[in-house]
Amino acid sequence: DRPVHAIAEDRRGRLWFAATDDLVELEGDAWSFHRLPQNRRTHTVQTESVCPLPDGRVALKTFEVGRGGALLLFDPRRRRFQGVVHPEGRDIALIAPRADGTVWVESTVGRDSGFRLDIYDGQSFRKYLEMGSDWSYGDLRYILERPGGELWLGATAGGGVWRDGRFTPFPARDEYAGNGVFALAEVEPGQVLAGGRNDLLRFQGGAWSLWRPALDRVRAISRDREGTLWVASATGVHRFQNGHWITNAAEEGLPSTVAYKVFQDRRGRIWAGTARGLSLFYPQADRDPPRTLLTPASNVREASPEGNVRIVFSAIDKWKYTAADRLLFSHRLDGGSWSPYTTAQVAAYQR
Repeated sequence: DRPVHAIAEDRRGRLWFAATDDLVELEGDAWSFHRLPQNRRTHTVQTESVCPLPDGRVALKTFEVGRGGALLLFDPRRRRFQGVVHPEGRDIALIAPRADGTVWVESTVGRDSGFRLDIYDGQSFRKYLEMGSDWSYGDLRYILERPGGELWLGATAGGGVWRDGRFTPFPARDEYAGNGVFALAEVEPGQVLAGGRNDLLRFQGGAWSLWRPALDRVRAISRDREGTLWVASATGVHRFQNGHWITNAAEEGLPSTVAYKVFQDRRGRIWAGTARGLSLFYPQADRDPPRTLLTPASNVREASPEGNVRIVFSAIDKWKYTAADRLLFSHRLDGGSWSPYTTAQVAAYQR
């Protein structure tokens, strides 16, 4: 019943969950809860803040109540946490995993002095880039590393690209005017998705476009091995599959509609971290399709002379497993293309 906001898998197949007051471990079917040191907590909105290292230890971003951010290392063999102090005494503001097993570490020395990015290998810090006091995009929330050393940075008031030693912000005239960048993912070569304060946006062909509105604080974006796109936001877990969006919220079993993280492990399981705990997706739970109903009283038996037809329908799920107001409908005429799934319960055809 506590926020679970970051999920990662180490090289041994152990899963690690950042769960506010605990680092939670799942090895096989055995759960272990590792209580954080006194006055330490994980930061709920940082969805990449648990990073397994190649030597088996786990890096965890925390903060101390009443003080700044700090980095902890957990040793699974000794079952112990160890604090990591930046060599220059800087506050640790954010961490994020890298593909080679090292960790991005953002550090600061004050609220308005910008930030620095180091690469941490479990032993030492190596400076990578520094943003000075001219940084005006709020708290850093996401780091996306693309081929060629290009870094995409998302923050609470915008974002941009670090390339060849220079930072280029996302254009204010584009879809990102006044929007934060809370999550980034390159789901296909050349196509980057970004989660904003309210919308999901897509960068392709050199320009941004709005893809899915009204999601409310997108926190995580990922693509599973089958090609399904998963998005965690404050309105639930949304997946884009076979050209359609499907939402899972509290009505579909999530402990809370507010979702922070969605993650696929090496066994193919889909996990969701929410504001009230952890959830596992069971795709086989409801295999029976709903039954569509055509009520004679709601429909005419003949078309008008103009050929205009309006067909009204509804549906019921087996055992009412899915509530009627959560069902989605698609329709087609004479073998044509299926319409997008919507809640609309009417199909209108002209002539």
